[in-house]
Amino acid sequence: MTSISGRRQRPVCQPGCRDGPDQVGADRKARGIEPRLSALLGSFLCMSLVFLPKADLAPILSVTSTVIIVIGSSLSFAVLRWLGKSFSILAEARRLVTEGPYRVVRHPLYVCEGIATVGVMLQVISPLAVLIVIGAWMVQYRRMINEEKILSAAFPEYRAYAARTPLVIPARLAGFFRRSNPV
Repeated sequence: MTSISGRRQRPVCQPGCRDGPDQVGADRKARGIEPRLSALLGSFLCMSLVFLPKADLAPILSVTSTVIIVIGSSLSFAVLRWLGKSFSILAEARRLVTEGPYRVVRHPLYVCEGIATVGVMLQVISPLAVLIVIGAWMVQYRRMINEEKILSAAFPEYRAYAARTPLVIPARLAGFFRRSNPV
């Protein structure tokens, strides 16, 4: 946002956001080439799946993959609506969102996108498709780390939020896996 004088002004915090006066001069954006590459690759690498030939799937697998895509895409849309103006491609601390889907996991958008990506991968299943998806997930993980650094620096309360909220696997689901695998 710029003022009449042409100088950049800091956006005013909306009601309910956590943005303290001590953050006025804080660096709220990722610096360097790696966070930018991670953000762009994470956002667009999976689009390369559409250029792979469609697999010859049984009708039930085709329907299943389509349902997975619809569920993941719908959930992604819901998370984006929840984020509102806090969404950005590059790691940036606009406001701290800890309610709604962010109460369950710290990065619900990546989880939902991952669900949709699995559905797309099933439609073009091949070793190359699996490699693309694994690569995309690795980049998304790096992207999460970059976002965590920015949010921790911008919002002191982020550490407490991160301590009580899992990264991407909901606590109840993680608990199920711990109970089902006695060691």
